[in-house]
Amino acid sequence: MNYYEFGSIQVPGFVQPKFSVVQGAYITEKLTMTNAQTVTELQPRMTREQLIDAARKAAPLLPPAYRGIMTELANRLDYTSVALCEAMAQRKELATQNATLREDVTSWARECDRLEERFTKTPTNMHLLEAQRELRELPSVAVCVNNEVVL
Repeated sequence: MNYYEFGSIQVPGFVQPKFSVVQGAYITEKLTMTNAQTVTELQPRMTREQLIDAARKAAPLLPPAYRGIMTELANRLDYTSVALCEAMAQRKELATQNATLREDVTSWARECDRLEERFTKTPTNMHLLEAQRELRELPSVAVCVNNEVVL
């Protein structure tokens, strides 16, 4: 005789419905998608500061084995973010200095051409062309400032 258990109760004559593998996979996928959509709707994208704050607030609520890991992850994310922001600020400053130096080199090359033309009475742009060639050989630096690329 067929029995089907509901918790601790056995029901005689009840046959468990059979699902094909495809139907089972479909039901599982549908449940997974529903759960994922619910989680996505409940938790909008957080900023870095909000994520660090949430991790630090959640740490005391976790079991002791996970509490230290969560705190350490929050701390490392915080330290890494600070270091990244400082590095990006330094990179922007260096890119600004680099652009200024490139303009200075071009300006000095033009001045050298002007002086040479003055003394030889022959028009020339030899120094400017040489400076431009050497500046092209140097690696260019690209920096994103407010979603604009500055070379």
